[in-house]
Amino acid sequence: MFCLQASDGGGRVAQRIIEVNVADGPNIKSPVFTQLVYNVGVSEGASVGAEVITMEAKDPERKPVVYDIVSGNELKHFTIGSHSGVLSVNGQLDREDLSRYSLVIMKAF
Repeated sequence: MFCLQASDGGGRVAQRIIEVNVADGPNIKSPVFTQLVYNVGVSEGASVGAEVITMEAKDPERKPVVYDIVSGNELKHFTIGSHSGVLSVNGQLDREDLSRYSLVIMKAF
């Protein structure tokens, strides 16, 4: 709290007590994955919904982290839990059609 004073130059003065609450500011530090690269294997016989891996990112400011697949998933064979970081099979995998996926996962706050 502080006192604010205003005067009109003619000797008249008014004062008010001001209370300032500091709000939580913008999140300026990016979340960080616990691993730089995740290398995992999954069977082409994996059923839809099968969990492949759980990714983890931590926000230095302790804000919730949101995950999204931003590239490499054009066939929509995978999905990721936006808040859990769980990467799961979303479509039937066929090694003869595609034997390697390179997914780019983005984390946001």
